[in-house]
Amino acid sequence: MLDSIFFIDVGLSILFSVGYFTIYFLKYRKTPGFLSATLWGIGGYFAANAIYNVALIVIASILGDANWEALLGSSTLIAPFITAFAMACGAVFAAHFIPKMQKRRNKYVEGVTDEVTGFMVGNSFIASPFGQDVSLMYFIQMLMTGIMINSNPALEDLGENIAQEIWNEIVALFTSMKLFDNLHLLVFMLVMAYSYMIVFKMIHRLFINNKTVFKIVVPLMITWSFMFIMYAITLLNVASFVKLIIYLVMGAFLWFVNNYIDNQWKTNVEVIIPQ
Repeated sequence: MLDSIFFIDVGLSILFSVGYFTIYFLKYRKTPGFLSATLWGIGGYFAANAIYNVALIVIASILGDANWEALLGSSTLIAPFITAFAMACGAVFAAHFIPKMQKRRNKYVEGVTDEVTGFMVGNSFIASPFGQDVSLMYFIQMLMTGIMINSNPALEDLGENIAQEIWNEIVALFTSMKLFDNLHLLVFMLVMAYSYMIVFKMIHRLFINNKTVFKIVVPLMITWSFMFIMYAITLLNVASFVKLIIYLVMGAFLWFVNNYIDNQWKTNVEVIIPQ
């Protein structure tokens, strides 16, 4: 039987995940082009995910199966290093491609659309249908499995594909979970989602009018570095509470960067909002 700590942990994770969507709606619902930016943001996530997968396929193809497996096995940091690079490629591509399409269709408002669209791309990361990292669906599945464990079902009720040994392992895994084991994953997910908005704003408010090396390569390297640190933290052999604190610090850092971008941009660019 699972105690209340598990359900509190997972329940708060679901609540805060939904809360992130709620913040998006309440904050931007009255901004110009809100619905359009929302739809473009959803499309932006699919574009970012497509590039993410293409980048992984290209890297694996260049190295070959044997070298790919040997590389991944050479260090625990290789997998997050490559994963972060692929995700950074997807984020930067979406941050360039989606606003370009919005501008062609006159759906882009300076000083507004990049933030709203980037926020929605991050929202889609939370509700990812691809099972990439953790997502809202992950926590819902955790909750449903926990409820099932506490109902003490007969083995035949679980389906013919579930053996007793497998079910015992699942139960042992869930009963070993402690407070913050899910919450620290939630904060990881929210900080990663928030970073997409920063990428959009960073590119279009700081680098878009510079040469290619500054508007593509520099944002890519910055995004890659940040995402690598985020993924590397998951490998730390420390308590979940410590990881939670570190992720909160990373989130605070993004908040500072966001404020810096806003302040820096306002001193140079006039925000144009249609009447």
